[in-house]
Amino acid sequence: MRRPRTDTPRISAARLALAAGLAAALAACTSAQGRACRCGQTGAGPWPVPCAWLRAIETPATAEARHTVAGVALGALHDEWLALVAAMRPGDDLWFYSGTRPCPPGSSCFHPGEDGYLLVRNCRVVKQLVLAYTFAR
Repeated sequence: MRRPRTDTPRISAARLALAAGLAAALAACTSAQGRACRCGQTGAGPWPVPCAWLRAIETPATAEARHTVAGVALGALHDEWLALVAAMRPGDDLWFYSGTRPCPPGSSCFHPGEDGYLLVRNCRVVKQLVLAYTFAR
């Protein structure tokens, strides 16, 4: 009968913490937002919104359910929305985004921001639909 080894190295708590941190970083890099951010930084050209504004990939049905105004999908933007949906192909991503830009230092401007959708195909923004511009101090 074979005896179990007693000289097996033990993993320290610090190494376990490091491994957990690396796993979390890897998960962030492989997330949908991480993929989109890398796409926006490649030769595909700059994206019209910062990476941090990307909130979620949605389906057209989800977007219509979230943004129905008086029973009409996306209200006054209905025709533009239908054009965006008609442009979608299998494999495209429909990104909802939302965010604000910082004001220049020393200015008394409002923080301009916007909410909208990006239609992304092969790391390129094919269409953009701005739902709302926002301003806050």
